[in-house]
Amino acid sequence: MAVTPNSIITPQTPFVAFADLQAVTAVTTRATLSAATTLVAFSPFTNNNGKQINSITVKNTGTSVSTVNAAQLVLIYQYDNNSKYWLVDEIPITSVTPSTTAPSFYTQIFYSGWVIPASHLLYACTTVTTTVGGTGFIVSCRGGDL
Repeated sequence: MAVTPNSIITPQTPFVAFADLQAVTAVTTRATLSAATTLVAFSPFTNNNGKQINSITVKNTGTSVSTVNAAQLVLIYQYDNNSKYWLVDEIPITSVTPSTTAPSFYTQIFYSGWVIPASHLLYACTTVTTTVGGTGFIVSCRGGDL
């Protein structure tokens, strides 16, 4: 089968996008949202023909190698390009005490068959208000453009 620019079988171009969850306000609901006021968009994230999502990674970002992060959830929302933000995944974050010999919190979730339609976007948020100094996270999304 020939590979075409909008092939759903084989992604054409790999991508990585980031959401900065440092100094953000907590989201305290799992409900579908009608506004993205407390959500952080993955960037850069253009979606012209659809995307295949292969993995999402969450990494703690402290200003010190010994800054402890708080236990919480990172929530992943999918925007449907029709004013709704749908909760599609919850990633548990455990409290970790890093040091000069122990790494800070890190997790990677792998997906199989997660394809989002053209013009849909992904957002991330957390269930605990974060700070730049220690409880914040960088969330990355990897996959391929269809």
